Amino acid sequence: MRGAEIKQIGNLVVVNGLVALLLVLLAELLWSSVTWLFFQPADIWLFEQAGRTVHFHPVKGYHLTPLPSRFTRITHGIPEYVGTLRGNAQGFPDQDDFARERARAGTPRLAVFGDSYTAGQYLSINWPDRTEELSLAAGQDLQLLNLSTDGGGLANWESNLRGFLKPGTYAIDGLVFAVYGDDLRRKFSIADARHRRHYAFTRVVEWAPESYPKDGRQARNLLDAGEIGNAWIVTKEEFDAALRGHWHPPRPWECKVLSALRHVPARLWRDLRDKLRNRFISSQEEGSEAQRFSAGQLHLMDTLRDYVHSQSLPVMVVYIPGRAEAAGGENGRQLDAARAFADYLGAAFIDGREAFEGRDADQLAGLWFQHDQHWNQKGSDVFATFMAARFASWPQTASMAE
Repeated sequence: MRGAEIKQIGNLVVVNGLVALLLVLLAELLWSSVTWLFFQPADIWLFEQAGRTVHFHPVKGYHLTPLPSRFTRITHGIPEYVGTLRGNAQGFPDQDDFARERARAGTPRLAVFGDSYTAGQYLSINWPDRTEELSLAAGQDLQLLNLSTDGGGLANWESNLRGFLKPGTYAIDGLVFAVYGDDLRRKFSIADARHRRHYAFTRVVEWAPESYPKDGRQARNLLDAGEIGNAWIVTKEEFDAALRGHWHPPRPWECKVLSALRHVPARLWRDLRDKLRNRFISSQEEGSEAQRFSAGQLHLMDTLRDYVHSQSLPVMVVYIPGRAEAAGGENGRQLDAARAFADYLGAAFIDGREAFEGRDADQLAGLWFQHDQHWNQKGSDVFATFMAARFASWPQTASMAE
């Protein structure tokens, strides 16, 4: 091949490369411009130095250190709440540390499992801690060990029970599962905020505990794909300025098309595979529980049931309603699933909708945030009052006198 022809081919390769690069840059500019103009999120979450507080944990999903980290949801430029992420000495969202033994004979000690409604760190005080206060004021020294996982559900409850609340480690008189929405369909949830600009939260694909990440290295890839684009980790100065309306997240000019899309095929494949597997397994099982729950769910429920039976513990399942349900809206599938879960464990079932009976639409609206799906402090306190009355006579066990 002549030198001139080689040079001509080389020039052609360079030109084509430059054209391809120009097309990528134009696509990037178009993407960022459209996002800037039309797709700015109405809601953003800000976490103040959350890397010092939220750490991945192979049993809990994530561990909350005692170092406080404020967080807020800002909707249409207005903060809806300012909460504080903080863990007790055991890394859970409880205002008290967990002693292994009860402080006083006759004091009921109940382990409580729930999600964000029960962790309640977006509030001044969550309902389990408020229930303790109300019970004490009424003359009952009740202790609720809050083992809830914000964003978690069945898989995290089973993992916390199996890996943390081992038989003989803590004096426990009963278990309480506070079920909201799709909690029973939630696989193992993990989170981490260290060395990131965006808060990272995701769920493991499989139900099987052996598939959970065992260390930070195994969790990293899942968490990288689980970074939440509108959940920013900021400095104290940025957080304070944002509350005053003087700081906003960077505009998405920095978005990278390839970076934004690189995890999509893997996510789609995992979701499709998981749905097909659960559908196939459910179709192979028989019985009412199998029709409602997958084999993976039933396996975790069996672990819970075995624990309950081996320790001879009473169990309560309480259903937490959303705003629409409290107002009389129907959500029968999730309520029925919570009832079936209680039946499977041989548990007492409490319909939390009863806590809000007798209130009209305007009164109920004052118990939930306007945009956020969660109840506000008033709504949580209403539920705490309801639960304090239930715990006044439950459980009654001989172990409390020991």
